[in-house]
Amino acid sequence: MSAHKSIPRLGVTLALAVGLALLVLGSGITQARADPLREYVLPKGHIDLFEVTYDAESAGLKLSVKDDTRIYSSGVEFRAPEETSLLVDSGLAVLDLSGMPSAYDFLKVDGTTVYYLPQTQNPDLPWPGWSTERLPSTLPDGVSLSATGSPVELDLQIEGPGEVFTWQTGTFGGVQNTYVNTADPAPDVIPIARNAHVHTNWVFTQPGDYYLTVTPSATTTTGETLTGPSASYHIRVGAATDLALVSTAKPVVSGTPAPGETLTATGGTWERTPDSVTYQWLADGQPITGATGSTLDVTDALLGSQISVEVTATKLGRTNGVAVSDPVGPVATPAPSETPSPSGSPSPTGSPSPSESPSGSALPSESPSGTGSQTPNSSESASDPVPSGSSSESAPPTDQDDEDGAADPQLADTGTGAGIAAVAGLVAVGGAAGSLLLRRRMLRRP
Repeated sequence: MSAHKSIPRLGVTLALAVGLALLVLGSGITQARADPLREYVLPKGHIDLFEVTYDAESAGLKLSVKDDTRIYSSGVEFRAPEETSLLVDSGLAVLDLSGMPSAYDFLKVDGTTVYYLPQTQNPDLPWPGWSTERLPSTLPDGVSLSATGSPVELDLQIEGPGEVFTWQTGTFGGVQNTYVNTADPAPDVIPIARNAHVHTNWVFTQPGDYYLTVTPSATTTTGETLTGPSASYHIRVGAATDLALVSTAKPVVSGTPAPGETLTATGGTWERTPDSVTYQWLADGQPITGATGSTLDVTDALLGSQISVEVTATKLGRTNGVAVSDPVGPVATPAPSETPSPSGSPSPTGSPSPSESPSGSALPSESPSGTGSQTPNSSESASDPVPSGSSSESAPPTDQDDEDGAADPQLADTGTGAGIAAVAGLVAVGGAAGSLLLRRRMLRRP
């Protein structure tokens, strides 16, 4: 039982302990992780996944991927495992084990649905195998491998979301050479003859990303062991749409969305660098005819529209990726900037007009007898004594009276409105003369 399977069956409290124990026992699967597809994705075709040669520069065995899919070139290419992914289309590879012979019950650890790559080629799926065909010719002089048996071995450590199995179909449809079985604790080791080219059946019990760490070794005819560095392989069981380039950051539109302005778009960021990108500008989500460059000249026809850009990224071996920017807008004609108007010159303050003289119309007319102010007796003498409690100042002599020799009848009763108006009129005369006249008249109050 793999560590992946032990968690749901034995419980969370034992998960770590069981996982460690199974790793020590050599179980293939530990845990799943998800990484982007690598630079070269092989969704179909002939692939020698584990291709073994001897590398004179490093003086050891070397693992490569023999890519015979002709997706990226017209001929065979030998690729580094670390830059290669196999993509198994889960829709095409799905297999129902119900009704299969009991010999295949070992595949049912996760139920009856599995993802299957057959030993004989299906042109719509990857056809992975292994090869030592080039190994003998790359060995150093004097070094050889036995022509019999399996002098080459590949040790596999596998992590992923499900179990992995390989086997070959016997003459009468039986199961043989089950080299990889991550559901049991035995090591997963593939033995290979000196000059072999082998294909096998593969089963993955769950969709997702599988990572295979493969270490080669070989025994020479003199008993010497040849080794080489481990290589990391990636197999994804997933939807065909996974082959599309994936955007990791949206395109961005910059500029002012107004007629007469120019908007500029970036191509966005992608999990793998595209070979090229194309642009289609959108108004309210609909294509703008002819707007297929990285810039857009905004016209009046776009007034009121939200503007965005759709970027399509292309890369050899991948299906196109599409990403759309956030919109800007709506497009509007900018309001004209206001120019402050100069302040008007302040109007000069007018000089106060002098009050009309007491004899003018501003002073109320003398009230008729019995209805207005009481008219003082014209025979009142300037020598009348000062009322008790008043100032001790002597009354002014009679020759200080007004020019007409009589008291102003409008000041006879200063408690009335007419008297107040008369006072105001006298004050308005201004100057020392007006003040003196007012003082004289006030002192003559009864």
